[in-house]
Amino acid sequence: GRNRTALRVLFNGGNYIEWVCPWQFLEQILENYCDRDGKQGLENKPNWTHIYNDVAALESRHAFEGNQSEVALGLFKIYFGNASSILENLWNVDNAGNPGTKTNDHQAINNWIINLTKVGFHLCSDI
Repeated sequence: GRNRTALRVLFNGGNYIEWVCPWQFLEQILENYCDRDGKQGLENKPNWTHIYNDVAALESRHAFEGNQSEVALGLFKIYFGNASSILENLWNVDNAGNPGTKTNDHQAINNWIINLTKVGFHLCSDI
């Protein structure tokens, strides 16, 4: 179906980052982001630098590699706790963080959460 929204951030050199999400979950995800200071929702202008820095540090330590997605799922639950049920709908992820019948592609889950972080940082931060 045609139920997805693609957010693409274009940079001067022609590089871009893109995140694709079913449109019915977009607002719920953005509204449920909560930074370390407790600011939540788009109106309160939470600091997306917190999750962006965490992802950058974890990427440099190769935490998202291999046949696992526990790190990315844990990060999502920390910053988007109230929206964790979305993962069950999108990826059929159980409470233990294991992908179910829809996908066993841990790297796809990792990339989806990483791209959410990068696009959210560039769209929702005052940089």
